[in-house]
Amino acid sequence: MADLIVAYQVPLVATVTDKYDNVIAAASSPEWAVDDTSRASVDASGLLVAGTKVGNVVVSATVDGIVGTLAVALLPDAPATVEVAFGGIPEPVPAPEPAPTE
Repeated sequence: MADLIVAYQVPLVATVTDKYDNVIAAASSPEWAVDDTSRASVDASGLLVAGTKVGNVVVSATVDGIVGTLAVALLPDAPATVEVAFGGIPEPVPAPEPAPTE
């Protein structure tokens, strides 16, 4: 299963292979479809656009009568995070200078 964040889009590619997994030229362009249009859409060029609903969809491409599918999990947008780490090599703190005497 592939993951896609809601309100994001990604281009899809349909590759036709023979029974030996050799890529072959298709006689026609893929016809794209998605099983739940309330969650996502796919246009004629294969651009998958996730809506705003979290869930799962199945995208299909039909080429020369043969159907291939991809299950996609539509995930909520993750909140921004801040990572804090050392910015260099730890080293000892220098000893303070002795106070001047008068």
